[in-house]
Amino acid sequence: MKLISRIFLFIIFVLVGFLVFGVGGYWSLFSGSNKLIARVVIFLVLVILWVLFRQIHQLQTYKQVASGFLVASAAFLVGSFVSDGLGKLIGGSTSSLSGVAMLKFSEMLPLVLTILVLNKIMGNDLGEVYIKKGKLGLSLLIGIMTMIVFVVIFYFQTQAQDIPVAEILPVLPWILLFGLFNGFLEELHFRGLFLKKFEPFLGKNLSNLAIAIFFSMVHVEIEYSPDIIQFLIVVFFLGLGWGYLTQKTDTLWGSVLSHAGADFLAIAGVISLYV
Repeated sequence: MKLISRIFLFIIFVLVGFLVFGVGGYWSLFSGSNKLIARVVIFLVLVILWVLFRQIHQLQTYKQVASGFLVASAAFLVGSFVSDGLGKLIGGSTSSLSGVAMLKFSEMLPLVLTILVLNKIMGNDLGEVYIKKGKLGLSLLIGIMTMIVFVVIFYFQTQAQDIPVAEILPVLPWILLFGLFNGFLEELHFRGLFLKKFEPFLGKNLSNLAIAIFFSMVHVEIEYSPDIIQFLIVVFFLGLGWGYLTQKTDTLWGSVLSHAGADFLAIAGVISLYV
């Protein structure tokens, strides 16, 4: 594919990523019923595009990309109806780390199930979203090693806040669960859904770069880092690393573990509220 065409598609994919994951996902441009309306509108537009791409011969080559964005949007839409109720049912709250972990589970479960079910309905197997063996040993080794590094950094962060280890130990399982829930959700939702779909048009490197851009930018509204620019830069390069690891090992699991470890650092920014 010509360079100009690749650059054009790169920009389009990133902009649609902002629309689906930012406007229809994590950004607070809309709230309450307006957020739901935005998600419904985005979903319906993507349904129309997906149907067109399937029916018009000249556009059929793009149907897998369209299906990826459609599934990602559908996951957010299903979450709108399920996550809050599920969170209340299982005791999710922001008043404790156990409650925060349960909130993350209630967010993760409907989105992940929607992605996996629609992926199957559209004729794809789990390997399409990197839920496969691949080079599992290497993937897990890198994932566990980077997780350990992040946990060590977390330890020094909590010590800098003068939080005793005895107060950290009881909540560690909940932090780990939060990280695993979030890591699995985001690695599947971003890299799992799109790396293989982007690669025929952008190649491996540009595909990873495109996803890392809209992955990092959906975090723009976080409140647990004092320096948002520095935080987004770190998230961008972490996203690149997780995408590269997924591509090289042909499986998602190492990236999930590494991502879970990185979430320890996010919890460190608010842990003084809970211990």
